[in-house]
Amino acid sequence: MTLLLDALLVGVVLGLLGGGSLRRLGETHLRLEAILMGSLVLQLAMPGIASAANMPRALALYVWLMIMLVLVLVALLNHREAGLLLVSLGIGLNALVIAINGGMPVSEQAVTSLVGHTYVMSSDSADILHVPIRPSTVAASLSDTIPLPGPKWHRGVVSVGDVFIASGVAAFVFISMTRGASRSDGD
Repeated sequence: MTLLLDALLVGVVLGLLGGGSLRRLGETHLRLEAILMGSLVLQLAMPGIASAANMPRALALYVWLMIMLVLVLVALLNHREAGLLLVSLGIGLNALVIAINGGMPVSEQAVTSLVGHTYVMSSDSADILHVPIRPSTVAASLSDTIPLPGPKWHRGVVSVGDVFIASGVAAFVFISMTRGASRSDGD
């Protein structure tokens, strides 16, 4: 989530520096935009909903993966918009590794490098989406293995898919803001 917010911020800052405007970003419309927004909200809320409803982990994971499928399809429908192919690729890679492994495998070593002490993922620290990387993990290179350093509130471990998503979002925001702009526009 932090990486996505960083991508939005980078896209906006670069868009403004490139002579773009937030108005242009607001004027950019996507196909099935309401479904996209609703799916994003549901995807973010799903772990909390599943926990509050005592939903079986397998069912919650299945629902979450179906939401991810919707997000991939909507992003693909909008493939002509800058960055959205990267977003769909990133979501697809994340969904693939989650589906294969029954959750997003997380590198305990990467977490340890961020927290400064040995980290072992326990059933208490796991949620419907995350599992520790094990020798049996399939496609471990697509898992959450990349430490994202920074202040304590900003740290996290991300996947290659997350990097594709963030890059696509930053590109989408930047290009949407600067489309048709010239340095002398003054928007």
